Amino acid sequence: MAGPLAGNALAGGAAKAVVEADGYKRVVVLGPGPSGTWRVKGHRGHTEVLLTVDEAGSVTLD
Repeated sequence: MAGPLAGNALAGGAAKAVVEADGYKRVVVLGPGPSGTWRVKGHRGHTEVLLTVDEAGSVTLD
């Protein structure tokens, strides 16, 4: 899923928006990861998951 970019890297607020648009609730940005990624915590149903959002806006489950 492509997301909004801030320059060449995704901003923390944009990373949160991308994760929410992917269907996750109660999203919290934990902080930046390596190579322009963001570490994010979210909930799908009653399950808490850790996610990574890359600089292109792709969300992956950790």
